[in-house]
Amino acid sequence: MPERSVQKSSSSLIAPREKPEIPDHEVLRQIGKGSFGEVWLARTVTGVFRAVKVIWRGDFDSEKDFEREFEAIKRYEPISRQHPGLVHILQVGRDDSADSYYYIMEIADDVREGQEFDPDVYTPHTFRTEMMEREEIDLQACADQGAQLAEALDYLHQKDLIHRDVKLSNVILVARQAKLADIGLVAALGDRSFVGTEGYVPPEGAGTPSGDIFSLGMVIYELSTGKDRLDFPDVPTDFRERSNPNLWRRINTVVCKACARKVSDRYESGGEMAQALRGEKTEKAKKRGQLYFGLIVGALVTVALGLLVLTPEPAVGFDITSTPEGADVFIGVEKVGTTPFSLPEKPESGVNFEFLLTGYRKDSIEFSGSTDPRSSLHIELEESKFPQPGQTWTNSLGLEFKPIGSGHRLAYPVHADLFVDSAIAQRRLFESQIVMQNHSGESFPIPIASARDQRGFTDWLRTMDLEAGFVGSDYVYKPVPLPADQEVHWPQKRLQFGRTNISISPFVVVVQRTGYGSLLITSTPPGAAVFARDGTELGKTPMSFPRLKTGPVSYELRMEGHKPFYLEGQVPRDGQLELKAELDPGEAAEFGKPWANLLGMDLLPVGDILISATETRVMDFRRFCEETLSDLQVPQRAQDLHPIHGVSREDAEAFCQWLTDLERESGGLTSRLAYRLPTDDEWSMAAGLPPERGTTPQSRNGFITGIFPWGYEWPPPPESANVADESLRDLFNALVGEIEFNGPGPSTIEGYNDSFPKIAWVNELRPNRFGLYHMSGNVWEWVSDNYTGGQEEIGTIRGGSWETSEQLELISSYRRSLDPGTREAGVGFRVVLGRARPGN
Repeated sequence: MPERSVQKSSSSLIAPREKPEIPDHEVLRQIGKGSFGEVWLARTVTGVFRAVKVIWRGDFDSEKDFEREFEAIKRYEPISRQHPGLVHILQVGRDDSADSYYYIMEIADDVREGQEFDPDVYTPHTFRTEMMEREEIDLQACADQGAQLAEALDYLHQKDLIHRDVKLSNVILVARQAKLADIGLVAALGDRSFVGTEGYVPPEGAGTPSGDIFSLGMVIYELSTGKDRLDFPDVPTDFRERSNPNLWRRINTVVCKACARKVSDRYESGGEMAQALRGEKTEKAKKRGQLYFGLIVGALVTVALGLLVLTPEPAVGFDITSTPEGADVFIGVEKVGTTPFSLPEKPESGVNFEFLLTGYRKDSIEFSGSTDPRSSLHIELEESKFPQPGQTWTNSLGLEFKPIGSGHRLAYPVHADLFVDSAIAQRRLFESQIVMQNHSGESFPIPIASARDQRGFTDWLRTMDLEAGFVGSDYVYKPVPLPADQEVHWPQKRLQFGRTNISISPFVVVVQRTGYGSLLITSTPPGAAVFARDGTELGKTPMSFPRLKTGPVSYELRMEGHKPFYLEGQVPRDGQLELKAELDPGEAAEFGKPWANLLGMDLLPVGDILISATETRVMDFRRFCEETLSDLQVPQRAQDLHPIHGVSREDAEAFCQWLTDLERESGGLTSRLAYRLPTDDEWSMAAGLPPERGTTPQSRNGFITGIFPWGYEWPPPPESANVADESLRDLFNALVGEIEFNGPGPSTIEGYNDSFPKIAWVNELRPNRFGLYHMSGNVWEWVSDNYTGGQEEIGTIRGGSWETSEQLELISSYRRSLDPGTREAGVGFRVVLGRARPGN
């Protein structure tokens, strides 16, 4: 049963963390991990076991989100101990030195040993482990435990708090009593931030009491049927054979009402849901019963009078049929039969009958009630190969897709034969491996694929279904992570292709039809500029988009004197998404304007990027090495303001990723921006070159002659570049008298003296017209493009060094090829700040 969190965490590269230090507790081992934080087993000084959850600042997009969650847990702590259906929070603490906070909870039972357990093999007892371990379903326990959880939600809602992530794994058993746990997502009533777990989130989204009730209904559905929540509203085929059919019908009725798609059709409170689970009449039902009693008495009187003059007519059934037969018929979310069948009597009030049959379009009939002249209903179903809402769908290749949300998901990983066929058909370079996986008791091969191969396969699959008439052009296919209940162990997480490492993972396919909804973007203060993903300015807040395609959207808000703000969400089908931003005052990177970052590096605008005014300094790279525990070493006798050199392209790229993470955590960057190496074109532009002919660094190499980063003169004018000059020759001549040396010595530029015989500080000599230092000389600089283009791993360096004297090597268009893994003396880099690329 997949449990995929839909709240975003910005920290995609978080290193494994050490055991936290909790006052007066011995932390033993990690027993759980979620989207936000880790759960540890701990022992108090008195020997009592506790669960400790630690939440880290680095797992949140912003300081504000982190603090909001901390305030929510502080508010929840005293409330938690006032209801038996809530996990008790015993202490809340904070460790600012570790940038984290924690809370200490009562411990769940061990899944086999209860409260008396061996800590080395302890496994928390949750509703999920309950389903995995049990031999049969205990319906009475489902009703009793479900009622206690519903009352716990009701208590929480009365305190103006909501849970937002009720699911099987978030219900623990303490002394065999069910309790709502993982309260890390508890928030103030009205907080509609996009959180929750797929399948448990109601159509309108999480963040309301009604949403919590919907989620709990799905939990009880899974617990009472043994089925996946994504199968809802299907019921087990043996439900008529259950030992207590009346209790089963009661539970099923509660589930259907709690999980109704319309909020107005659900229970008004958790307390009302609890009463229904226990078979008790709610106040509303009592009033309705009194009304019905009065109506029945009146009706009996009328009937008694009528008997004096009328002869009673025999009651007749109400037949419901379809062509073809076998369609499931629903009223709302409750299944009432399978065609052909009869209702005991004609419905008194208006209802809408919905007909579902695999391979046919979903259809419905409106019946107005007792005044409707029809004594039976019949429908002709229209055959369709297209995916139908709520129904299992089989595509053109015989693959089975289960309904999920507004689309369908492949029920199991694709067979390797089909995956390999797609690669052959597309002549796609294969970046995957094949492993054996068990499914329904049988073993078969599945692909563990790169993102490129996954997209290639889904594109091919969509083409096959489109050509066969199983989908229309408005259907979208996309790869998604494998659900948790289809866990696969594969030996390699990455594949090596030459010097390139490619991440690989298992996947399934989701098919969705493009729908439309609306969007409203607001900000405090208003008037912020709204930018699309491609950097296009769309307007200023508040902004509304009356018609947008359903699916993920993301925008960046910018306002002078405020930090940029990143917004994202999902546009719902036939609904409205509201995105709100509270802009924080402060300085942050803004394209088109100079900016000094957290390290004090000056970045200057060139085209549509910001590029470092200098080569990366030793002091910056040393901090990177220290904070990442890298074994890289800076050159001996290197000064802080010297450029770092003797680094590979991989080293430079790792520095850029570290700097990106550092700046995002400080609030200077949104996730839309990232540091990286300049492209070959960007370096040329920064050096003052006009657009060059050719598509690769190799094809452009030396094509434009006579242009140098300092202008058109040769030799260079004074103070224009630190290259092999007369000062280098003087240094060599002085050393010759001290050491034995054979050879002509270094080549130098006659008539030029920059006064630096070797390396210079990064801000020495004259900058170019953009304000950039050492675009020629000092150290060669890595660019991101491969020398020959494509996938062949041959790197490119530009600009020459303090040892360069050849005129050809100092023209702006000159490129040198170099293995990207080489750490050659005299080769360094400068950074660019630009739009984040996928994966950054």
